[in-house]
Amino acid sequence: MALKLTESRPATEDEKTRSQEFAIDEQWLSEHSKDIWEKYKGKYIAVAKQTLFVDDTWENVITKAKEKYPHREPLVRHIPFKRKILVV
Repeated sequence: MALKLTESRPATEDEKTRSQEFAIDEQWLSEHSKDIWEKYKGKYIAVAKQTLFVDDTWENVITKAKEKYPHREPLVRHIPFKRKILVV
């Protein structure tokens, strides 16, 4: 078994801010997921600053989000045509 080394350090202020921003966008997406699911099947979506971006490709949706919010890392998802439910 290989030895795995990890770095343990406190998060920087920038990392904390990004984590909080990402959590806010995840919450926004969760609250709007039903409407998004119905409207954008087969599309890629990105959320940045609680703003939705939609396109046919992963690259284009990221580009749209980065054009409007260049310093934000968008939350990106693909909306499949059929919803799958996993039971674990």
